[in-house]
Amino acid sequence: MKSDVQIKSDVEEELAWDPEVEEARVGVSVRDGVVELGGTLGSHAEKLAAERAALRVSGVQGVTTTLRVDPGPGVARSDADIVQACQHALAWNARVPDEAVIGRVEAGHVTLVGEVDWGYQSKAAEAAVGN
Repeated sequence: MKSDVQIKSDVEEELAWDPEVEEARVGVSVRDGVVELGGTLGSHAEKLAAERAALRVSGVQGVTTTLRVDPGPGVARSDADIVQACQHALAWNARVPDEAVIGRVEAGHVTLVGEVDWGYQSKAAEAAVGN
């Protein structure tokens, strides 16, 4: 069984290896095998990539995050822009049935609404708008 110190080191190495994550902006702490990631990243996709990287490390019992997303000045998008981007992403994903799922956005937070027949379609919808 790995020590918390070894897990922390391994998570930091995994973050450094992952090209989707700017590891210098992510703080890592570990307690009883549970990793906490903190800091501010430039996109939600980068936040998800950091979480996935930590989960790839053997010995990790779970991941919590206080990571914030701040795209920087002049990059912020309105809720209307985000809804439009969700519509395009869903429409272009062949695994999501046409008009079965829509995105609802409030204060930058996306909620997918609708019904699909299969679990893979639900996961595809989430993946389509996740970035």
